[in-house]
Amino acid sequence: GFRQNFGRFLERSRGNKALGGKRCFGNPQKHRFSNGGTASLSPEDRVEEIMMQIGRGRFDEARALIAGDEDILTRVVRRLNSHGISCRRAGQLGEAANSFESAILVCDDDEGLFFNLTRVYMEGGRMQQAMETIRKALAINPGFREGKALLERIALKMAA
Repeated sequence: GFRQNFGRFLERSRGNKALGGKRCFGNPQKHRFSNGGTASLSPEDRVEEIMMQIGRGRFDEARALIAGDEDILTRVVRRLNSHGISCRRAGQLGEAANSFESAILVCDDDEGLFFNLTRVYMEGGRMQQAMETIRKALAINPGFREGKALLERIALKMAA
């Protein structure tokens, strides 16, 4: 299932620069774990903790750990997005959709995530979901050219 695949993804991505696994030796940041203990975590360790929470389906905890830190949010979203793209290219559409949906649950204002999820839905023949999803991307960024082009392609496929 998704959690098992996501666990393997986390293991593979550690240390993989393309997936955001580059070690970061910045100043450690204080972080409060859900069990009440505190630990000093580097940014990369914080990302790892967030990814574990996402893998467990604990999106509220993941958002709390991000706590408005744009650098951490960018790292998490980049990692989930890269994983989703890799899965889509490998034909693993279910895992790709899960990865993009997870990214959207922690960052719902990135039209690119909705665009990528739309492509997964299209490749899986889920045109109605693709249409709804690309419209969300265009609501975020009405000038999104690639999104407009994809919307037209979906409309043509649905009309055929």
